[in-house]
Amino acid sequence: MLPEYLKTHKYYLDEEYSERMPEVVVLRMSYMFMINYNYLVIDRVNNQSVIIDPAWDMDKIEQAIMSNRVSLNGILLTHAHPDHTHLAKPLAAKHNCPIWMSHEEIAISGYNAPQLTGIDTTPWPVGQLLVQPIFTPGHTSGSLCYLIGDNLFTGDTLFAEGCGICDSTQDAHSMFASNGALKKGYLTPENKKFYPGHSYGKHQAN
Repeated sequence: MLPEYLKTHKYYLDEEYSERMPEVVVLRMSYMFMINYNYLVIDRVNNQSVIIDPAWDMDKIEQAIMSNRVSLNGILLTHAHPDHTHLAKPLAAKHNCPIWMSHEEIAISGYNAPQLTGIDTTPWPVGQLLVQPIFTPGHTSGSLCYLIGDNLFTGDTLFAEGCGICDSTQDAHSMFASNGALKKGYLTPENKKFYPGHSYGKHQAN
């Protein structure tokens, strides 16, 4: 379910919107004890894509890009922790594409890259994909989630089993508010489809 303010966006009012729904390729990555989920989000109209929080296995990402016959047109980072940014710089350099992260997260973390662009919550198009950043402080003070079509990518803000760790009481309060806003505005009984950065359950996605 889309939030009310997006329902009137020209992207969603276009009668061909249903034909442009993004395709999501789930990439399960692991390094030592860490398991991450990267997501390649594809615009099949133009064969363009963005990737979310790329880490650990460059070959697997490149294979996904190649096998889907798409170009990589941007990298979306939910926050600056190494397990979510590990491959952002080499991918951006190889594919000559931007890296996006919130202004707040850049300022707090000091993360930098030649292709880095700071963003707020203004939506923008990548080909036929409309990327809607959602500010969700808690795990870090500058964390973002991303809504693309009806797919919500939550990084370490929301897992199937809970949420990411918070470093302080204030961060915990922020996390509680962020997840409350997500559940109220984006995760409704009609649409509970979201894609977390990790899964710690017994049955994990492949």
